[in-house]
Amino acid sequence: MSDGEMNLRVVTEHLLHLSEKQSRAADKLIGANRAVSGVAEAVASTHGVACSLTNQAVTEAVSRRAAAGENLRKVSTELDEKLKSAAGNYANADYMAGKSIDNECSM
Repeated sequence: MSDGEMNLRVVTEHLLHLSEKQSRAADKLIGANRAVSGVAEAVASTHGVACSLTNQAVTEAVSRRAAAGENLRKVSTELDEKLKSAAGNYANADYMAGKSIDNECSM
């Protein structure tokens, strides 16, 4: 097969492999968000009111980081589901095309 032909070839196993990577990425994002849970509170309790502006900045940064992490997790989860669906659709299309060819050849 030429490179051009290979670019058009869909490998179901590869789609499932990519899906698994997205699933693992989503899991890691959950862990990453948990890892910084409580950081803002810890800064506030250890640094006190003298660092209130810093505490506010840390609280805002942690909040935005959590939101970004959650958005990334949603995207990874959605992509995981779409890749699994695509793999199933391609496998089904191959199966149905094979049955159609078998029926035509047996005439």
